[in-house]
Amino acid sequence: MRVGAAHRLRRCAGRWRRDGHQPHRWLVARKWDYTDRRRPGRPHTAHAIRKPVIRIATDNPAWGHRRVQGELVKLGHPIAASTVWQVLHDAGISPAPRRTGPTWKQFLTAQARSILAADFVHVDTALLRRIYALIIIEHGARRAYLAGITRTPRRRMDHASSP
Repeated sequence: MRVGAAHRLRRCAGRWRRDGHQPHRWLVARKWDYTDRRRPGRPHTAHAIRKPVIRIATDNPAWGHRRVQGELVKLGHPIAASTVWQVLHDAGISPAPRRTGPTWKQFLTAQARSILAADFVHVDTALLRRIYALIIIEHGARRAYLAGITRTPRRRMDHASSP
């Protein structure tokens, strides 16, 4: 018997059961247990992947991690966007750079003159009749225009300026 096996038998001497199988089960379980060989956490990203991620990100500073990931997939490197984010973050590169363009509020304010909205509404009259109207709203001037009125929405609309 080898020294390691004898040592294991002595360690499990207090674990004997009457049928004699318990120490064998314990020894087999210990033999195939690789906890001492496992490292905790995810394996590191290969250097062959880290290098192009960092190069593409530094060559194109306005690109975010999702755009870099898309370009890598096109080049034949199947990599997740979260992995690209982690690689860029570890390298000290901002994974999602701030855009120099306007914010959403600034964009809408600048485009308000050209934005029109349409709404098809119904109004109940004093005589309990329903009238349907098409209203156009001009956001830049903050005006509403009555485009047409009808009693039934399936018929042709009467123009608002006609009597």
